Amino acid sequence: VKVSLLDQEIVATAFVAKKMARGNPERLHGPWTSKGDPLFSKAFPLVHEGIGMKALRFTDAEHDARGYWEQMNSVLSQYLRLVSILEHLCVVKFGGSKSQEVMQRIRGLQESQGFQDSYREINGEKFNPPIRVADSRDVATSLSSAKEHQALFAWYQVRSNLQHRGKASLFDAELVQKSCIGLSNFMLHYLRSNIPGINEEWENFLQKPIDLKEFKAG
Repeated sequence: VKVSLLDQEIVATAFVAKKMARGNPERLHGPWTSKGDPLFSKAFPLVHEGIGMKALRFTDAEHDARGYWEQMNSVLSQYLRLVSILEHLCVVKFGGSKSQEVMQRIRGLQESQGFQDSYREINGEKFNPPIRVADSRDVATSLSSAKEHQALFAWYQVRSNLQHRGKASLFDAELVQKSCIGLSNFMLHYLRSNIPGINEEWENFLQKPIDLKEFKAG
């Protein structure tokens, strides 16, 4: 739909409720805006706060399997939750049509001006530790989070490899933690820049300011 906003007209996605009994709505106490979305306002800040709190003690699964997997399970659960919020963001932005594949929405976000603006704000090894990853079915072609036109694809590929291919190499814990830092910092800046009032929602929910996370090398 086209929406008139002050002196400009923008294109927006509209969601239509078909039946009152469908879905699992939250009780509204005022007009709904995207800052009230529970994944954006509640789930994301908690995941973001838990990311990068401690440096990895090691990355060796062979000599300390229990210690490795205690860390790996922790960062992997954070990352999969973070990616699910990213997928939700893409549905809110582009719509949830069954005819549209997940990667179409990811590509749409990757190519948007909003992505470019937010990525440039967090680019650099401190807030976006570079990762390089390849589809396990095509290892000759790799993606890098240090390249603006590949970053979102690279972060999403980490999720795809780990979730569907069951990888557990000696370096995966660090790969996932770096991906957590970069993707979460991007989403922090993107949501803050594109959802008016979301920063106040975060601070009220956490009872403290929220800011970018830095990568801590082990």
